[in-house]
Amino acid sequence: MTITQDRVQQDVSLLVKEVRELDALRKSDRNVTPKPGILVQKSKWAPDWIGEKVVIEGEFFPPLPRPLLPGRTIFSPEPLFVEGVARYLELKGYGREGRDLFLHEHNIGSVYWGMYLDEAQNEFDRLLAALEAKLPVSLPLAVVEIPREEYIRMALPGFAQTLVVRIHFARDGVPDWLLDVIGKDLLNSMFFLQDAEQKAIQQVVNWVQEHPKGIEQGIRALVAIHNPEHPDDTFEDVVARSADAVLSNRRFGYLIRAPKSPIRVGDPSNPYVLSEENKKLARSMGKTFRKLLEMGFLHHCPGTGNWTSAGELTDFADTFDIKTERAELEAHMRAVKHPDMLDFLRYLIGKPHTGKFCPFFIEGVCGRSGVSVDEAAQELLSLIP
Repeated sequence: MTITQDRVQQDVSLLVKEVRELDALRKSDRNVTPKPGILVQKSKWAPDWIGEKVVIEGEFFPPLPRPLLPGRTIFSPEPLFVEGVARYLELKGYGREGRDLFLHEHNIGSVYWGMYLDEAQNEFDRLLAALEAKLPVSLPLAVVEIPREEYIRMALPGFAQTLVVRIHFARDGVPDWLLDVIGKDLLNSMFFLQDAEQKAIQQVVNWVQEHPKGIEQGIRALVAIHNPEHPDDTFEDVVARSADAVLSNRRFGYLIRAPKSPIRVGDPSNPYVLSEENKKLARSMGKTFRKLLEMGFLHHCPGTGNWTSAGELTDFADTFDIKTERAELEAHMRAVKHPDMLDFLRYLIGKPHTGKFCPFFIEGVCGRSGVSVDEAAQELLSLIP
């Protein structure tokens, strides 16, 4: 699958134009919040300005003009030339649209709009392995660590927002002292008055900042809740998960990479035109998915949202090493309600991920046409030890 550099640049220009028009209505811009970081890994393709200390500023855009939810991947619209090929610098895990950080996790063990450092390193290493196998993927440029204290400090407002919203929906089990921290009157009115919600969030921020043992211990104190009157209540777990990234004691970071195109195909339910170009793209993605599995990596989100218009499969944080991460893979399978491996493979290569492109994706997986989802899944199952 090939696409001209001029075509990619045209598509990028159109996306930027559409996002800017939407931002004008929302009265917002695309400048990211600078986050001081320390270089951990750097590839031979990384630009010279990526040094031992890294702070990224400027305008970055989403890979889709109208995403349903804000993403943790953003790109710079200025081409970055690597070995004579135009690419686009992407940041993954730099915050919600490059701004706000949070401290709660996805159910797959990744920080919302951020990344754990080991997660960023895994994606970096797996992209290198895929490139060595000559697969069409993004170039990994660097892994950067955001020091833990700095990350938690910058994520405090996001944590406070998450905590306040969760407590609003779980009021019956909230201890009085915690209600006093937030403000009972504010909780009663916060979803009707935006100012009340912001005041409640600020109350939490102030309380944590004034904690005598520092910000991290203040956060831990807020989520260390015991409710003896309701021992079977899950309220404690709900509140604690507002800071499960802190409780994990893991380090934080982000990934810098460079695809040939930052534009994603998008939602598989969209009414795509099944042009020959799009069919070739789907076949290429199926072939890449199969090759990764033969290398021992199962991509658990190989759908159109992770296809670039240049035919690159992206987001290698969405992969499992079958030999070393089998327990994590099985936990994920249970979480998405496909605990059987054959059924899980059907789910990955079927319409939930690939939509209208499913027959052509499967053609790429199997190297031939006319293969059903069930037959393709059986074939892939034979590759899993």
